[in-house]
Amino acid sequence: MIDDFGTGRVRLMDLRRFLVDTFKIDRFLINNLLADRVSHDAVDLILTLATKLNKKVVAEGIEKAAQVDRLKALGCKFGQGYFFSKPSKLPRQMS
Repeated sequence: MIDDFGTGRVRLMDLRRFLVDTFKIDRFLINNLLADRVSHDAVDLILTLATKLNKKVVAEGIEKAAQVDRLKALGCKFGQGYFFSKPSKLPRQMS
């Protein structure tokens, strides 16, 4: 799993070397998803990249129903944050 994807220091070329099956989108991008076009587009890009690489994606730091709605519309299937429950190491499926 690549944690804090989108804000960390992972280069695109490194994705081929890492044996990971899941990207976790950093909470900073999720917190700004609804208000900031750049964060929205970054999340959309990460989801598109993950789809093309056949990877799962977990959105971290979800606190609002509107974030869940937007993430689902973008194709994100898993999330974690206070919206679902107190902090947990296991992501929740957004149904």
